[in-house]
Amino acid sequence: MPFFKLKQHATPGICEPQLFNEAECKQMKHKIADYVKQCLKERLDKEPGNVRITIVDDMIIIRNEHYLTKMEKYIISKESTGVETVRSIRIDAVTGIINEGGLVSFIEELIHAKALYSLYDVYPEDEQCVLLFVFDKKLA
Repeated sequence: MPFFKLKQHATPGICEPQLFNEAECKQMKHKIADYVKQCLKERLDKEPGNVRITIVDDMIIIRNEHYLTKMEKYIISKESTGVETVRSIRIDAVTGIINEGGLVSFIEELIHAKALYSLYDVYPEDEQCVLLFVFDKKLA
């Protein structure tokens, strides 16, 4: 059983553990990865690449690798502004998944925590997309 600190709530005497056990983390990672894949497929009409989820302290990190379409790869290889063009398109897609696709709401409901911050960036030249969410409680 993992060691955890107790978080004191506004109501005196009420404390709750903040950590999920290993099996719960694994299940959450799987559900989040499936949801991300589903959103990407719907938004981009393409199977996403490798989606990896990491849960550390109060953060969830989502990495999507090898996700570019053949057309995007062509644009990067043939145009001088190709990387920025593809990056802009993908940033719009990620923003849509976070906002319209309900990714934040899905994760908040799954882990019973409130997202405080989110940060994301896209690196088309390396076929990497990274999303970071910070929550109001420790998860792992």
